[in-house]
Order: sequence, then C-alpha cells, then structure tokens
Amino acid sequence: MHSHRGFSVNVVLPSGGPDGIELNENASWTARGLVIPRAIFGEIRTRPELDRTGCYRLGSPGEAASLPSL
Repeated sequence: MHSHRGFSVNVVLPSGGPDGIELNENASWTARGLVIPRAIFGEIRTRPELDRTGCYRLGSPGEAASLPSL
C-alpha cells in the first residue's frame, strides 16, 4: 500500500472572480498551475506568469460536458 502525504494548494484569482485566470501555487513547487479561460487568452498572453515554467490548462465553459465519460 502506498503512503500518500497531503499538501495544500493556494488558489489565487487575480481578477477577483471565477471568470478570470486561476493561479495555483504550492510552496514546494518550482512551477505554477494556471487555468485560463479560452475567451480571455488573447488578453492575458502578456502576463508575467506565462513566462515561467508551469502547467497551463486552456479551457472553455461547458467543456467538461462534451468530454466522453465511461
């Protein structure tokens, strides 16, 4: 059996709401996770967070509903 150790992730919403980008940070990570709404990608391409190493997810509303499920 594997022993899993929990950790916390700090979620930052720079625009102040869920419709903007979401920055995910962990003190032990060297990278950040970003969730970027597809509709605003053109506006945020120059943000300094995109110059760093990270995991980026470009999404759109309703995307999950169109994904196949088992």
